[in-house]
Amino acid sequence: MRNTGALGSSTSRLRDRAFYQGTTRPKIYIMIHRLPMTTEKDRGTTVSVRPLKLGVVRYLNMRPLIHGLDQWPDEELHLIEGTPGELADWLEDGRINMGMVPVVSLFTNPDWYVAGINMIGSNGPVRSVLLVGNDPAAATRLYMDSHSRTSNMLAVIVMQKQLGNNQFEIADSPSTLPTHPEKLPADGEVHVLIGSHANSWISRHGQGAVTLPDSTRVGCLDLGECWTRWTGLPFVYAVWATHPDVRTGIWPKRLDEQLKSNLLRIREVISACPNLEEEKMTAEKAEDYLSNNIQFTLDERAIAGLKRFYQLGVELDLFSPGWKLRT
Repeated sequence: MRNTGALGSSTSRLRDRAFYQGTTRPKIYIMIHRLPMTTEKDRGTTVSVRPLKLGVVRYLNMRPLIHGLDQWPDEELHLIEGTPGELADWLEDGRINMGMVPVVSLFTNPDWYVAGINMIGSNGPVRSVLLVGNDPAAATRLYMDSHSRTSNMLAVIVMQKQLGNNQFEIADSPSTLPTHPEKLPADGEVHVLIGSHANSWISRHGQGAVTLPDSTRVGCLDLGECWTRWTGLPFVYAVWATHPDVRTGIWPKRLDEQLKSNLLRIREVISACPNLEEEKMTAEKAEDYLSNNIQFTLDERAIAGLKRFYQLGVELDLFSPGWKLRT
């Protein structure tokens, strides 16, 4: 484990561990700060893709974006499911042409483009991205969620920049709370939980959040709420992204139209969700969550939140400088 207050190579190792704990694939990665951060790229030949290999996440918050897409013929569209970290890996190695990837993957792949105006984000409490443990301002050890990349980095930024905790360590292994839900964090520990991991925690233990700055001693913090109360901006967790040499045609527009249609029939979308029980959600709670906690449009304020997140990460040496949003 490394102390976040350490300098030089220790900071670099912290950055690598915090980012890459979000993947379960056995792959050696180039260190983030060594990646070339260019503003221009020779795109070579732009190619159309047919069928489009679209990477999607199984989480409930993805359902309004993809419900009904399985009706497209196989020669037009293939849906490929994975965790957020896996989708970023698969976009990098070409297994998918386009995917809903964690935004931190954009920072380490500066040639990637954001395709369309859809996102998974929040503008206040998000409920499915939690920091669990007592007194995170004084915590000495942070456990990451193995499915996450962006939320892991958000936790580091909130703990250091908002709560002023510069002495915690990143644990060598990811959180075990998802596989041992009966456990409680030990003193001095905090754990990042996302998606069904977060929902399972709330289902078993309750939300238990205390609104900052009333108290820093809490059962769990909603990181979406922390971010928006602190910055006044939405937070962006994931976006549709693609390589610059892949032409997706009208698919970004089709996906936006599909989203708009699905939001108008949200109960139908929820009733067709295959893993609602796995998400530890009732249909009523799922409707409230998708209608009031999740934001799906990458508008100007969301882009401002994305850029603020990136800049704060650069200040903490979590991200390399030089990234620019490509659309």
